[in-house]
Amino acid sequence: DEKVGYNTRDVLIYNLGVGATEPCFTFEGDPAFQGALPTFPLCLIHKGSSLDVVPFAPTQTLPPALAKVPHAAIVHGEQSISLYKPLPTSAMEGLVHRTRVVDLEDKRSGALLTLHTTLLDTRSGDIIAT
Repeated sequence: DEKVGYNTRDVLIYNLGVGATEPCFTFEGDPAFQGALPTFPLCLIHKGSSLDVVPFAPTQTLPPALAKVPHAAIVHGEQSISLYKPLPTSAMEGLVHRTRVVDLEDKRSGALLTLHTTLLDTRSGDIIAT
């Protein structure tokens, strides 16, 4: 399990970065502020719980046996997300992501690695997203 955390500033930067313009997603003082967009959990696996700028390192998410794969050899094929609970506006404590290898398939010129990540609230035991 890897701890993850974020604050309202992280949510606002993410929302603006993906093109949100409505005040309910871009201004925390808006009475209708909704917090994070539904795709926000996809970036938490890279962010961890740091409040600082986090350099993107693709090998962070690979199983240890594949950590030495050159970055140039990694191609991102697809991803999806399912939300089960609303995302808190800010969550600096109590969230973890758990990633496991689901499949590894030889493709002759490379390999297809399928990972499954679950975002959990450790306080309630609830699954927030997969």
